[in-house]
Amino acid sequence: MNNTFVECWRRMTFRLMGDRPLKRYGDVYQFGVFSGDSMRLIAQELCNIDVRVKNFFGFDVFTGMPPEKGEELMNDDWVEGSFNILKHGKKFGIESTNIDDIVKEIERGVEEVFFQNNKPCPNVKIFPGLVEETLTAEALSKYDIMPAMYVDVDFDLYSPSKYGLEFLLKHDIIRRNTVVGYDDWGGKPGYNTFATGESRAHKEVFVDKGVSVNLALASLGYGSARTNIFNNVINTQFYLHKAAVNKPDRPDWEWGDVECIQMVWFIDPTEDVEIMSPDCVLPRNINSLQSTDLII
Repeated sequence: MNNTFVECWRRMTFRLMGDRPLKRYGDVYQFGVFSGDSMRLIAQELCNIDVRVKNFFGFDVFTGMPPEKGEELMNDDWVEGSFNILKHGKKFGIESTNIDDIVKEIERGVEEVFFQNNKPCPNVKIFPGLVEETLTAEALSKYDIMPAMYVDVDFDLYSPSKYGLEFLLKHDIIRRNTVVGYDDWGGKPGYNTFATGESRAHKEVFVDKGVSVNLALASLGYGSARTNIFNNVINTQFYLHKAAVNKPDRPDWEWGDVECIQMVWFIDPTEDVEIMSPDCVLPRNINSLQSTDLII
């Protein structure tokens, strides 16, 4: 057993990826920006493995969680108006007090990561507003778009997650070997059968359309005891990497008690992908997914 603990699943993903078939040059999409911490972390890890980025796009409403229109909410953490950066920005190191300036501040912070690492700085652009209104063919036509090497889904909700993924797939931005990571695969009842939230969006956009997907990494935050992934039991006794997830030490900022599970997938991979050691179980293709194949 390897007792490797890392700060978060994103860092785990890129540090374990190494020379695996991650596209070596392309675009990155962040669905759910909030304070920009995830964008800066991703930028640093891409610098660490010497991957060049052309465009680094971020999408967020910033004024608080929009209403979930596509399914029952089922999670009080995600009620309309939560995660309002105007209200909580100071707690997360944001100095600006209006959306335009907050966006510029976050963009500069991401650019600074590349400058500090002496790496070519991509075009960093954050689009404030509902993703259904900001992620459009017209908006992207202003940029020299490349295929996405990595897409980070942190919208939490089903509807915007599905829209973003579906748009990228439809416009041939998500292509073979694009990596897609989900920060809130858990968080709602039904994630274990791909019935709700980000897991449902993933299934409807890729699996239901016959797109081959390969599970590269599962981060079992909060120490879930056992997971049956596609008839392959994974537990904390032999699963290689488990994320050590802690609530922020901020007494006035509370996180709800939810199943903290993150998943990372290769889309239509050219080969089976293992971001793990030989001691760990192998990933599985889910084209023939059955509702009982993923039970937690």
